[in-house]
Amino acid sequence: METPFSELEDQVKIVNEPRWNLYPYFLFKEAAKDCDLILTGDGGDELFGGYVFRYARLLNSGSEITAKPYLEAHERDWVPDQEKLFAMPFDWSGIYQVLEPYFANPLPPIGKVFLADYNGKLLYDFTPTNSAFSRHFGVKIAAPFPEPEVLHLATHIPYSLKYDSVNNLGKVVLRQILLENFAYKPATKEKIGWGMDLIESWDKHIRGTC
Repeated sequence: METPFSELEDQVKIVNEPRWNLYPYFLFKEAAKDCDLILTGDGGDELFGGYVFRYARLLNSGSEITAKPYLEAHERDWVPDQEKLFAMPFDWSGIYQVLEPYFANPLPPIGKVFLADYNGKLLYDFTPTNSAFSRHFGVKIAAPFPEPEVLHLATHIPYSLKYDSVNNLGKVVLRQILLENFAYKPATKEKIGWGMDLIESWDKHIRGTC
């Protein structure tokens, strides 16, 4: 495979939406060769505070957290000439209105971010994407984190058990569970997602396809 984006057109057709973050496609494609079930960690970041690279920026900005600064904190998902992709007038206000209920509520700032992440990233991004690949390749998926029991627990424990703002460390309680039950200390290096340089990939591979 020359590039993870070599099959981007097929990926977009399967999920029926123009996205670039469709890398699970390759996981499902390979898994379909010799297994019929994939166990995923979907929801771990959204429910237990895994996006620490954005939390510190938003919480230390000194400004009220609303939909606009929340989206602006996702600059890792942008490319330099993104605006040129839109062939028609584009207005962010409609998107802000969709997200605003996650911020126009009495939750503390970190709670608002968790709420937006859970709805925006998990329910309306990762879950439908994986479901589409699951159907296409005939591989079932099981995701323990969004199950009712875990979901109830995750939404009722103190935020301090998810995100340590002093040390900018996420998934605090999950780390403790691993340490106490399996004597395993998770790595604390910065979360890098899929570990790809999006800008370089955009310049070399994706722009032409788009």
